[in-house]
Amino acid sequence: MPGRGKYWERAGLKKEVVGVKATTKGFKDIRHFDDFFYDAEPVTKYATTGTFATVAGTGGQVKWTSGTTAGNQSKCAMASNGTIDATKDWLMRARVGINTTDTELFATIGVYETLPTAADPPVLANDYAAFELIETTTNNNWDAITGEDVGGAGAETTTDAGVVVDLVLHNFEISFKASSGVVTFKIDDIVRATHSTNIPVTTLIPAIMVTTGNTTAKALTIDSWVVSNSR
Repeated sequence: MPGRGKYWERAGLKKEVVGVKATTKGFKDIRHFDDFFYDAEPVTKYATTGTFATVAGTGGQVKWTSGTTAGNQSKCAMASNGTIDATKDWLMRARVGINTTDTELFATIGVYETLPTAADPPVLANDYAAFELIETTTNNNWDAITGEDVGGAGAETTTDAGVVVDLVLHNFEISFKASSGVVTFKIDDIVRATHSTNIPVTTLIPAIMVTTGNTTAKALTIDSWVVSNSR
């Protein structure tokens, strides 16, 4: 709108975008940002089973809980038909915490060609880049994984991220630079892994998921989630 800046100036107001600038620096196209303020659930959620509920008194956190049958999951995707062009620079950042340590808990935070299927354990897509927990215990670490055409003739690359599972919220970040062909994994702003093999090449869907492997419900808490993709 012409003169928009002057309007804000005349009104004595300062326009701010909170939490986006630093996270998406260098990107020309911000696809999605959701800090779950004011008890708002994500409008793009996709859930096969389980529940989504706000966490009382926490200023905008959402708890995702699986069902109570082995293989049941609760998952959320920003779009079911893909939002990331994997041939361009992209970034996904989410502040997430698991709610229990359990030998039958599976969790994944990342970007996928197709959404992980409900199973025990879950089946990832052909192409993906993700943080993953498989049958976590208090001594397990998060894994950083990239996969290309895993269901066909491809393979995956896995690195122990070196961060022990706990019940604290952490900042998980996965990014790709087209110029270098490298996917970088960060937890709490520290680089935990870099992958240059088995890099996903298709359109990707950002998603976060928790799955139970027994009859006890499993849950994740999500505080914020941002995805960026250059044009």
